[in-house]
Amino acid sequence: MPRRCLKILDGKTIVTASIDQRINIWTWKSIGSDLVIGLSISKISLIPDIAHLEAWQNELTKSWTLLVCGQGIESFTFALSEENI
Repeated sequence: MPRRCLKILDGKTIVTASIDQRINIWTWKSIGSDLVIGLSISKISLIPDIAHLEAWQNELTKSWTLLVCGQGIESFTFALSEENI
């Protein structure tokens, strides 16, 4: 069965990893009675068979570090600006 991963980072950000090794960072917000979901960042991981995602936020810079684990380990650091949200 293909593995897919999902990690909720905070109240408005989710990270997903799919079988094609794509890492997507999604954000959402409420506008009136509507929920708006958007793709903020998309990256390709070098790690095949992603089995786990872990993430932590730098308190000073507010940037995130994402650790991708599968048949190897890779890390990404990213920050979301207001226009990404």
